[in-house]
Amino acid sequence: MVSDKIQGDRRIITAVIANQPACQSENDMVDPTDVDSVFVFSNLDNWEELGKIVWQGKWVSPYAPASWK
Repeated sequence: MVSDKIQGDRRIITAVIANQPACQSENDMVDPTDVDSVFVFSNLDNWEELGKIVWQGKWVSPYAPASWK
């Protein structure tokens, strides 16, 4: 369920995900985030901070095999 509302000058999007089964990975499987929709949220101040984390190699997809983490 997703709700979207405006409060003053802020847009507030709330998403609730319940009882979602875990993604089962297979050998040589394409990363699901390459072909599926993604809802991105963050408590970082800007996209540049997120970019630094990704490019410094500190972020691993939640769908990545355990050996990559």
